[in-house]
Amino acid sequence: MRNEKKRIDMKTMQKALKALLCATVVILQSSLFMSCKEEDNTVEEFPDWKNKNEAYFQQVYDEASAKVLGNPWKAIRSWSLPDDLDESSLTAADHIVVNMLKNGGSTSPSPLYSDTVVISYRGRLLPSTSYAEGMIFEDHLGDNSDPSTYTFLKMGVSQTLKVSSTGGTTVSSNINGFTTVLQHMHVGDFWRVYIPWQLGYGEEASASIPAYSTLVFDIYLKAYYHPGNPVPDIQGKTGMLWPTD
Repeated sequence: MRNEKKRIDMKTMQKALKALLCATVVILQSSLFMSCKEEDNTVEEFPDWKNKNEAYFQQVYDEASAKVLGNPWKAIRSWSLPDDLDESSLTAADHIVVNMLKNGGSTSPSPLYSDTVVISYRGRLLPSTSYAEGMIFEDHLGDNSDPSTYTFLKMGVSQTLKVSSTGGTTVSSNINGFTTVLQHMHVGDFWRVYIPWQLGYGEEASASIPAYSTLVFDIYLKAYYHPGNPVPDIQGKTGMLWPTD
């Protein structure tokens, strides 16, 4: 009788220990889950990005369109729009906006759609959570203030042709806004260009550039040449061979 009672007490104790162990596991799991949720509470890098970019570009466009004497800003309609399209039917997103930082003073015509340009540039986004001045996604200007020390690139006005060291060739179309501005610059000009997402990479992300991004480029035009003409002697992009005709 005494042994049977002892066995009952042991079973009761085992059940109690098992219940306590299960409760402990549940508490630990809950604690771990809460900890993970707290650690996962990251700050969004590009909050409300589409609305922010559209509002910003509209403001820049309105300021550029103001009829102010000596205004170094101007709005340029997309090169792909029909010439006979009435300006009053267009929106801000049908244009790029230019701030002419430096006038090169050249009287030569602007590059044509089929030309190749020799340029240096920096591209960045609007300010975001971690980038107060906007994230730089490509930079060939560096901290140099002297244009002769820039890293110059050769590229088509409408297309970029890259020939790798192994002989492989890739061709990509330039974004609409970039093609537009190159057809309005003159040799020696240094412009800051604002391109709306509609004339940039659009609704899809591209590498580190999120969708709906207004692109801000600082562009210096060193030279350009027509197909079949001698190519200017310049520094090419590191690790790449650039077409010479």
